[in-house]
Amino acid sequence: MPESPYDVIKMNKEFGLHTLVLLDINMEKDSKTVSRFMTANEGIHHLLDMGKKRKDGVFTEDTLIVGCARLGAEDALIKAGKAKDILKTDFGGPLHCLIVPGELHFKEEEMLRS
Repeated sequence: MPESPYDVIKMNKEFGLHTLVLLDINMEKDSKTVSRFMTANEGIHHLLDMGKKRKDGVFTEDTLIVGCARLGAEDALIKAGKAKDILKTDFGGPLHCLIVPGELHFKEEEMLRS
C-alpha cells in the first residue's frame, strides 16, 4: 500500500491545511490492471496502521476525520468524528473519500458538529 497519502496528511497538518484523500485505486492482479474502489473504512484502517508504524501522532484513533460516500448523489453520506468512531459507519457502495481537517474556522467547526 502506498504511504504517500500519509505523507501528504502530515505535511498539510504542519501548514494547517485540510487534506482530501480520494480512495479510488487500480491494482495489478495476474499482470492485468483491475479497478477496485477502496472503502472509507479500509482507508481509515490503512492510515491507522501507518500511524502506529510511524508513531508520530499524525493519524490516530482520535484524529478528526470526515468520511464521505457518493457525493453529489441522492444517497450521499457524510459523517464526521474521531477515526475510531467513523470506523463504525457503513458507508455503502462507492465512491468514498476521506477529509482530514487542518486548522478549522469556527464556521467549519459548527458544520462538523451538526
